[in-house]
Amino acid sequence: MIWLVLAIAIVALIVIMMMRKEEERRKYFESRGIKADKPRFFIVILYKFFTGQMGMVELLQGMYNEYPEEDKVVGFWDGDTPIILMKDPDVVKLFAVKEFEHFQDRRNFISEEMDPFFGNSLFLLRDQKWRDMRATLSPAFTGSKMRLMCDLIVEIGVQMAEFLQKEAKEKGPQTYEMKDLFSRLSNDVIATCAFGINVDSLKHKSNDFYLTAKALSDFNSVGKLLRMTFSQYFPKISNALGLKFNPDKDTNFFRSLVTDAMKYREQQNIVRPDMIHLLMEANKGKLNHTKTEKYTAGFATVDESSAHWKKSDRTWSEKEIVAQCFLFLLAGFESVSASLSFTAYEICANPEVQEKLHEEIKTVNEDLQGDRINYETLNKMKYLDMVISESLRKYPPAVVAERECNKDITLDLFEGLPYEFKKKHGLWIPIYAFHWDSKYFPNPEKFDPDRFSDENKSSINPNTYIPFGVGPRNCVGSRFALMELKTLIYYMVWLTDNQYYFKERGIPYTERHYGIGAFYKIFTKQTTVQDLIWSYYSRYSDHQVVGLWEMNRPFYFIRDPKLVRTIGVKSFDHFHDKVAIITGEMDPFLGNSLVMLKGQKWRDMRATLSPAFTGSKMRLMCELVVEIGEQMVEFIQKEAKEKGPQTYEMKKFFSRIATDLIATCAFGVKVDSLHDDQNAFYLNATRLSDFTKARKLLKFFAFRAIPKVMIGLGITLNTKEDMEYLKRLVVDSMKIREEKNIYRPDMIHLLMEAQKGKLKHTQTDNDSAGFATVEEASTGWKKTTETWSETEIVAQCFLFLMAGYETVSTVVSFTAYELAINPDIQQKLYDEIRQMHKDLNGKRHNYETLQKMKYLDMVVSEILRKWPPAPFIDRTCTENFS
Repeated sequence: MIWLVLAIAIVALIVIMMMRKEEERRKYFESRGIKADKPRFFIVILYKFFTGQMGMVELLQGMYNEYPEEDKVVGFWDGDTPIILMKDPDVVKLFAVKEFEHFQDRRNFISEEMDPFFGNSLFLLRDQKWRDMRATLSPAFTGSKMRLMCDLIVEIGVQMAEFLQKEAKEKGPQTYEMKDLFSRLSNDVIATCAFGINVDSLKHKSNDFYLTAKALSDFNSVGKLLRMTFSQYFPKISNALGLKFNPDKDTNFFRSLVTDAMKYREQQNIVRPDMIHLLMEANKGKLNHTKTEKYTAGFATVDESSAHWKKSDRTWSEKEIVAQCFLFLLAGFESVSASLSFTAYEICANPEVQEKLHEEIKTVNEDLQGDRINYETLNKMKYLDMVISESLRKYPPAVVAERECNKDITLDLFEGLPYEFKKKHGLWIPIYAFHWDSKYFPNPEKFDPDRFSDENKSSINPNTYIPFGVGPRNCVGSRFALMELKTLIYYMVWLTDNQYYFKERGIPYTERHYGIGAFYKIFTKQTTVQDLIWSYYSRYSDHQVVGLWEMNRPFYFIRDPKLVRTIGVKSFDHFHDKVAIITGEMDPFLGNSLVMLKGQKWRDMRATLSPAFTGSKMRLMCELVVEIGEQMVEFIQKEAKEKGPQTYEMKKFFSRIATDLIATCAFGVKVDSLHDDQNAFYLNATRLSDFTKARKLLKFFAFRAIPKVMIGLGITLNTKEDMEYLKRLVVDSMKIREEKNIYRPDMIHLLMEAQKGKLKHTQTDNDSAGFATVEEASTGWKKTTETWSETEIVAQCFLFLMAGYETVSTVVSFTAYELAINPDIQQKLYDEIRQMHKDLNGKRHNYETLQKMKYLDMVVSEILRKWPPAPFIDRTCTENFS
């Protein structure tokens, strides 16, 4: 019994001492003219936190709303540390901005000893080391760097769309737990943008990166909360006990990812526009701000302080570099996925918001004309920015921002109220409370994006809307976070738009392939472009038009000849451009060739080149082609005579002949690839024209999917060596001909004449070259005064190579095949050729005699019907048109 009485007495004594302590703390603030929060036993609060009975929002809102508006600050204690809760935005501005030098540090709740990466991250660094790291990292998060990184995030958006579409197709309508879905997407964004690796956590749900990132980012586990709390209030004991915030195996996993990637990139001189590359550049002092770096990423973007534009000369250790990637993981995984989940919820719960956002995305998709969303376009989407801004108001990533005084100093909290700060005293900035205060945001519980419209946003006090913090110690990654939020929400809403695009227009449509979809089947040779086109054509035999998707661009597959004529002829002014996949930045020659040019530049180039391909010019060039034919005959006869009957692989054989034709007609050089199959021209032409190689196919697709990344990395479709070889051929030949006044009836001469404006159409230029000949439209007859650069001139010779090498060799191979399997046709053609040879009486074949050979024209016309050089042609609409 005595022990029970003793125990009750001890508990009573402890409670009395705690109450007395709380009373002393209350008087501490009241004696300084500051309202103090009501006594809250520290142990009780911690217990409620750990058991989930109370959260940070409830604690903060309780203190913020308990006192009248005129109370600009409230005092409370966190353990043995006095904290000033700032309720007035002007007080916030005073301490977070004007007095920043005294309150630049956060309270250090995790030391470097407890976690070498989190403890060395920008979030927890202090004093001059924080200033140096902020100055080092600041240029990595500017608009220009985000532009390059945006394509990596878009890839994740496309990956998500492809996954969800495939799931719906194979399993029917699906239900997802949005926090889990967005956690996986955030994880994949972090993997590609911060650690330089590609993972797909929607498909591969238990991949090592996701599982480790999830474990490290989980701050809700009781064990981690206890370790963090113990470290904050008993740091010396924590260090002495060797407590670790995260398991070594998890932190070592990410450390090896970063260090191995850095070493490999350094050795192989690899550049990838991600965080590892930017950190490597920053550590070398190569990252700088530029005058154009202040473009906003949205209303919620925080301005970078001029102090962070100062360059730091500090050299960072490997551990400190890895720590910033680690922070990228911790900051991005949980906060972004939570923001995405809240935003998706509000879009679903507010159909009028969903409809307005859907309309904006629909309009943007139409304007993009099939191109992927990019950084500039995202930042032009006003309503999307309004939605994200309102979501960050209602659900800010951080409930509160805290600062710690770094020296003893007396400052006025506001006019007439001085306060003596001691080193380690704290400040709290109540972000969530400001965002939910009806004084600053009327009807705060309502999700209302119109708060951030052009008409309304000017009325918002910038010190009350602070989702990414306030003052120089704001979030350095606000642009990246906004870009990620906007991109993934864009694709989430975009999915619903794409389901109904053709349906609401009454057009039958094929299944949607996102990302690499159909390309993958072509790349792995499961199908061909021809088979794909035929499947569309035959499957919808009862329809004039079929809807297709290529990336995020809608295509109309035209099956009706009358409609083809309408689009290709009558409405040509609206459909004169091809879908130019390769630009001059991607490949200076192919991108500047006639087939890729657009708009007026195409019209001018067409008008320049058109006279070079008329009948009168072809008559002169025919002699060069005849020489190659005679060269071929001579080679075959000699081979048969010396070695007996020979067997040739026809595609390879005719590729060599096509090369010789191009060499003599386009580049003004004479080669004999049948005799010399290792000549430089043939080898270069083969490499440049071969689009079946995996490397070039991947480049081609990458340019279509992520053009800005490819351009930013300086990757071109063809090697600089091969392009330089062809450029020298053309340029040197032009210079020699100009200097020596040399004339040769080939493409170089015609281009030189065209550049001088000396090429013109004549009345005889409409002579037909056969049934398949196409007539030149009036566009080609118009004279242009455009002056073309050396690169643009070479580009047309390059096009001659691209179009002629593969096309001619393929068509001639099919012709030889059909003649071989159809002996009756072979005999009739032989008879016509024999008669023509007899009529020539030993003279060379020429342009006129070719045009007189009717059966030869019939054979070639039938070949071009059965085996057309291109399985389809495309056009892109140049302006809105019905």
